[in-house]
Amino acid sequence: MLVDSHLHTHYSSDCQLSPRQVAEQLKIMGLKGVITDHYDFDHTEGDHFTFDVEEFLEDTLIKRQKNLGRGIEMGLRPELRERFEGFAARKEFDCLLGSVHYEYREGVLFDFTKSHGLGLVDFYTKYWRSMVDAVEDNGYIHVFAHVDYPTRYIGEYGGDIPLGAVANLIQECFRIMARKEISLELNTRRLNERQARLQWQWLLRAFRESGGETVTFGSDAHTLQAIGRHFDVALELAKEAELTPVYYKDGMAYPMSK
Repeated sequence: MLVDSHLHTHYSSDCQLSPRQVAEQLKIMGLKGVITDHYDFDHTEGDHFTFDVEEFLEDTLIKRQKNLGRGIEMGLRPELRERFEGFAARKEFDCLLGSVHYEYREGVLFDFTKSHGLGLVDFYTKYWRSMVDAVEDNGYIHVFAHVDYPTRYIGEYGGDIPLGAVANLIQECFRIMARKEISLELNTRRLNERQARLQWQWLLRAFRESGGETVTFGSDAHTLQAIGRHFDVALELAKEAELTPVYYKDGMAYPMSK
């Protein structure tokens, strides 16, 4: 059975879905899933993107759903390492996602949904340097999520995303992931777009060539309609790149089957 390893519920401040709604939709679609709500500090809105971890772990609605796993999406930054290592040490999450939404350096917040006046190559250089720093800094995540994150928001640029221009940083990030046995999330949100599919072909090939072996599928769904979207395309892309689709249960990776 296929598993959607990146799902949000009302524990994320930008989502209104209940765990029960998510579980019911997964059942209709013949899927399983992992709830991975946001735990991220942006230094401007305080704990706006965090949630009560104890309440989440004790949520009986989640515990009763046989097709739901418990995870968390952690916004990686060095100053939060100790807190996230504490989550990992508890062994109560099936899947620990790491992601990068912001860079916070020397008191300055850089939000990767905005260009901040940078050119496209400079912007992506900054983003992938932050990605390298984030993955090098930790040994506790199972999956690195939505590495194509900024591409959702920078339509103001037009033209192609310059993956080749930052290939050295991408490959460095992927080599670190391979060394630490961190899976790459194949984020399916944009796979209905031809340009996105081409970008993911490039990224998956680079991950494989850097020693990576496993990918998870994540819709990053905040609505019922988005759950499990474009998994058929994800299967084709993973097969083409000779990568193994997996899901995580109790922190261990298991192969997925269609």
